[in-house]
Order: sequence, then structure tokens, then C-alpha cells
Amino acid sequence: NTDKRVYFLDKIMGVLNIDSQALKESSQTFPNQKGEEISNPTARWIFQFFGGIHVLLIQETQAIVLNMNQHHFLIVKLLGLEYEKLYSGN
Repeated sequence: NTDKRVYFLDKIMGVLNIDSQALKESSQTFPNQKGEEISNPTARWIFQFFGGIHVLLIQETQAIVLNMNQHHFLIVKLLGLEYEKLYSGN
């Protein structure tokens, strides 16, 4: 259990590091709660935004990630290859 907690804490810290600097360096923006494009979303908003993502397991052999859009993919890409693999459903 401790290993899992450390693993997930590390993942959460990765998401928290997505800040205005990462978006500015990539010249990208992210919609805020009002739909306005901004370069400094809060970590809370990013967590909320990912709340609608689901994984469909088919006979426990295939995973399909549902409800991803261009903004989700942007954040996942900024988080790095490990997250891209996780959210690709492969």
C-alpha cells in the first residue's frame, strides 16, 4: 500500500507541475471555467477537467479511454510520455 501511495503522490505532483510556465514555453493555452483560453490554469481546475475521463475495459484485455478531447491531450502531452501511454488506452 505504501508503494502505491508514493506512486500516486508522484503522479499528482506531476500534474501540479503543469503551470503557466509549461504552457507558456509550449505557446499553448487551456480553457478556464468560463471557456476563455488562458496560460495559467490552476491545478484544481485541471483535476476537475479530467473528472469526466473514463476507461472502458473489454474482457480485461483491452482498455479504451473515453471522453478525451484536444485539451486533455494537450495536458497529457505536457506531462510526458508516461502519461501519454497511460491515456492512450494501450
